[in-house]
Amino acid sequence: MARSTPRNMNAGKHWPQMPCHVILRRMTNRWWHMRWFLMFVLVTAVSASAQTAPQARHGDGTAFCRVQGDVDFPGALPPAIARLDETLRWRCMAGKVLVCSDSADGDWCAKKDASREPSRLLREACREDPNKDALNFAQGHYSAFDWRCRSGVPVIVKSYALDGRGFFKAPWVPLIVQRGVVVGPTDLPPGPR
Repeated sequence: MARSTPRNMNAGKHWPQMPCHVILRRMTNRWWHMRWFLMFVLVTAVSASAQTAPQARHGDGTAFCRVQGDVDFPGALPPAIARLDETLRWRCMAGKVLVCSDSADGDWCAKKDASREPSRLLREACREDPNKDALNFAQGHYSAFDWRCRSGVPVIVKSYALDGRGFFKAPWVPLIVQRGVVVGPTDLPPGPR
């Protein structure tokens, strides 16, 4: 006569004695908890890195620019530059830090539109006043040119040199760092307009 063995003899050694659907539910719950934990860690890491922007870790921005190359709008002013003047703007070009002292209207250090085609606002202003001598701030603000109206048509009367990134060349000057200390620029060029 054959000897019979209990049906669940090995069940208690590796898994508790419970139905499969309960075991699967517990495993699934653990997986979801782990996913939420990993998402929390990821979000925390991303927000922490966003709060410490790269330029803040590089006191004067030189290491940041050396690595990044060209960055038109790198963010908050690095602390070492802010000690010179809190109103300065900064950017990276060819791996170097450039600074600019902006005009009151925010026009001097901004990226410019190099298009020689007049904007819709310029055309409308010239239709309203066909011989308007000076177009106002909103109509030619980000243009690399000074515009005037001649017989109802906008014409360029003066152009300004732009650098390779589309900014006025004149106001952007290199940051002067000697032995790790920001010493300048001491004098910044005045605005063209």
